[in-house]
Amino acid sequence: MSQQAKLRVNDAFYHLLYDSNRYEILYGGSGSGKSVFASQKIILRTVGEEKHRFLCIRKVANTLRSSVYQILIDCISDLGLRSEFEINKTEMRFTHKPTGNEILLAGLDDVERLKSIAGITSIWVEEATELNESDFDQIDLRLRGETVNYKQIILSFNPIDESHWLKKRFFDNKPDNSTVLKTTFKDNHFIDDEYRTVLEQKASVSPNLYRIYYLGEWGKEDIQRPYCQNFNREKHISDLAVFIPNMTVYFSLDFNVEPFVCEASHIWTDSKGMHFHTFDEVVIEKNGDVPEMCDMIENSYGMKVVSNAIFTGDAM
Repeated sequence: MSQQAKLRVNDAFYHLLYDSNRYEILYGGSGSGKSVFASQKIILRTVGEEKHRFLCIRKVANTLRSSVYQILIDCISDLGLRSEFEINKTEMRFTHKPTGNEILLAGLDDVERLKSIAGITSIWVEEATELNESDFDQIDLRLRGETVNYKQIILSFNPIDESHWLKKRFFDNKPDNSTVLKTTFKDNHFIDDEYRTVLEQKASVSPNLYRIYYLGEWGKEDIQRPYCQNFNREKHISDLAVFIPNMTVYFSLDFNVEPFVCEASHIWTDSKGMHFHTFDEVVIEKNGDVPEMCDMIENSYGMKVVSNAIFTGDAM
């Protein structure tokens, strides 16, 4: 390796430089450095071992140039190894001139190119959640035969769906010859403050995006009406769900169907985030109208509460 090489690997990944299990699973949140590490490991093995032909894959070939191809170029340059590589931009082929080792890129939709690539010694699958299980099985079958060095498939991805085949195959029934590492942006010492802000904004869009891209946890199916017909008093009402005098009350009314329902809630924000507590439900079973509901609210909580209240429709 060149004397100019400067290896900057995040601490969370460092031990995986020596991991030789057949399956190396890198998953977690955005900005954690998963893809950069996969690229670093492939490049280090390319310049430090012999008789290698690495294959880097995504589901669709035209997504490789702006992702895997560019990451490999950046890592080669960061390591001070640019002069040791011949790079074919058209074919997205990297050849390490001192050893003759190669790094090849191909999409699963580029069938003819895949057929022409023989002698694969290890594989990196970026955005592995794009693949179905039969895609992966075909890739797994290509990594066979005697090789000088260990054979490995690196899978990098965000855990977008807890029902995905990857979870069932590598988490629920983890193979003995696999290594799994979860990371988030907090494990990446080289991330900038601007990207942290971007990530926080993205994660704030929905609880599911927050779970996947910020916390690095398995996502859940987005349900359009997650609370409809799922209310459970024992599950959803706690000791905190009580009326707090002198605090603004949010009354949410639904009067276009029977029964006519009004929910009473407190909303506040503190250092732990936003809190939403519904503490009462007022119901008029038949022929309810707004004046009657207002009378019931006033009788229940007094005029002082009504004067310190915010009334909304049922979309609150």
